[in-house]
Amino acid sequence: MPTYHVEKSKSARAGCKAKGCGDKIPKGEYRVGTTSLRDDHEMTSWQCLKCFFPGPKIFKQYDNDPVAWCAEHLTDLRDDCTSDMVIAAMEATMAKPKPVKNSPSKMLKIRAASEARIIDEDDEGPKKKLKMDPDGGDEVSAAELDANEKYSSMKNDAIKDYLRWNDMVLKGNKEQMLNKVIDAHVRGRVGRCPDCGGRPAIDEDNDEVIKCKGHWNEEQGMRISCFNCWPRDKYPYRLKFINSSPTDDEMEKIIEENKAAGKKGDNLDSKIAVKAELIDTGDIDITTTEGLKAGVPKILAACRVMNVELPADDHAAKIACAQIVMKQKTEGNTNADAILKAIASKYGVKKTAEEEADVASRAASSCTVAENGPYVTIFKTLAELYLKDGNFNASNTYNKAAQAVNICEWEIDDEKIKHMHKSGHKYKLPGLGAAAVKYIKEFKETGEVGKIKEKREKLGLN
Repeated sequence: MPTYHVEKSKSARAGCKAKGCGDKIPKGEYRVGTTSLRDDHEMTSWQCLKCFFPGPKIFKQYDNDPVAWCAEHLTDLRDDCTSDMVIAAMEATMAKPKPVKNSPSKMLKIRAASEARIIDEDDEGPKKKLKMDPDGGDEVSAAELDANEKYSSMKNDAIKDYLRWNDMVLKGNKEQMLNKVIDAHVRGRVGRCPDCGGRPAIDEDNDEVIKCKGHWNEEQGMRISCFNCWPRDKYPYRLKFINSSPTDDEMEKIIEENKAAGKKGDNLDSKIAVKAELIDTGDIDITTTEGLKAGVPKILAACRVMNVELPADDHAAKIACAQIVMKQKTEGNTNADAILKAIASKYGVKKTAEEEADVASRAASSCTVAENGPYVTIFKTLAELYLKDGNFNASNTYNKAAQAVNICEWEIDDEKIKHMHKSGHKYKLPGLGAAAVKYIKEFKETGEVGKIKEKREKLGLN
């Protein structure tokens, strides 16, 4: 059950999460925080007081009475806010016309095709495609129509179960969730993002694409943005669709498969397999002091073979490995390959030229303007480096800069660069300061960014 509190906004950074708003909440204005448990951690989302409204299912239990709801849920009032102010705001929100829920465009096509479907008993085989547009437009496959017949009559909870079983995003109304299930049934469940490990899903604004919005970073205690997107029909990281309730062990395997899907050919496992041919880690025993002393150098050598981005200095790298080995030992994990995975997951594995090209291609395809893709990559790289350095604020700053460039609606050229950091200018990009703009200009002129090189040297990375 979520908890709520009202306070004055401490800054102007938080955006209102109410549907149809999204505006930044000015400093000093009242805002309502809704704190709920998501993925084993608490997250607070904010709404303007004028937009605030609790979930309709919760509110319905109180006969849609703001007074009754506030009496039980809104006990934490801060600053000089009163319950009467919240009740008045909720009543004003209730009086507004309800927004019309738009169905995903794909679902509209499927529904229209389902209504027009003609089953010919004399047909020798099923029709593979049914045309939607007499002028030669979009098509809906017979498999999609079959899936729609199977799932469309189900209630929300049943549809959510299918999404849970496949480790997919539950967010959205029934039509949006149904769209995800039909897509996964026909094409396979959606594996994790290859860059950030987040859970991509069909985009709410454009259901022709699958988009990754990022992942929750436990160490940083916040969501890290990601902007990768792919055409839905060409999403490359598909896996077998799960159509029955898995056991706990099976669910763990499904999640691991989803995480590995974006790593080409299970990249990390394949590198560990290559390591095994060159360096034998099978005899490592970290349960004893002697075994630990002998095992850490072997683990470091294996990391070097795998191109894990540890410090170039062997002494510093050995310390970094030893810290993770000790942590894994404390948690009861003494398997060498599992320890290697933990080290590689923390520090990352150096990308090959082909993998770098894939990252650049994804950055370009995710941008509103493809030509701005390299600048998104710059800021995401800086965000990752600052995160490794333990500077969470700087990491978040560059993630916001990457997001600003990602949604920029015009190509960043030499003329616009001069004004991108100027408040009030038509080419001002929110989230970009003078330093960030300087890095874009430097990259355009030299093809590299000195700050990235500087951070890598500070971290001791090759």
